[in-house]
Amino acid sequence: MSQDLSERFKVKESKRGYIELSDKSIIVMRVAIVDAKPLRAYLSSSEEIKFEVIPVTGISVVPSEEAINELKDKPVIESGAQNKGKWESLDIIKKQPAYEEVEYILGEKEKYIIRAEMEASTVSKNIDYRTAGGEPIYNVISVVKITWKKGE
Repeated sequence: MSQDLSERFKVKESKRGYIELSDKSIIVMRVAIVDAKPLRAYLSSSEEIKFEVIPVTGISVVPSEEAINELKDKPVIESGAQNKGKWESLDIIKKQPAYEEVEYILGEKEKYIIRAEMEASTVSKNIDYRTAGGEPIYNVISVVKITWKKGE
């Protein structure tokens, strides 16, 4: 692979997702494709090419006043102690997946569109502690689905 990463890989489209929760808070989700590489076993094969895709995900919380007030008298969690305390499952009222699509150029002309899509499946909130900023601590379980197709 003599192509420079910036020449063979570029972001086409990226969209943040969100989760509306039963405690009226909103969680913003983001997924990004850090790298994608064709698997060597498929490069010289007559089979359809397959990729190794490396995604990364992150969340940001927009807590509701209700959620902040519930925890105002709770202690601040110690740094590095994220699993401490009791957790409460929250209902997901509405959700929109986050995604990113990149164009991967293989060789001189072959193009592929690679997509990473992040969808939340479960959300819980720590009910014993709050952050130093006075906000609730959330845990989001999500899946990242990776797909690709031949580009034009």
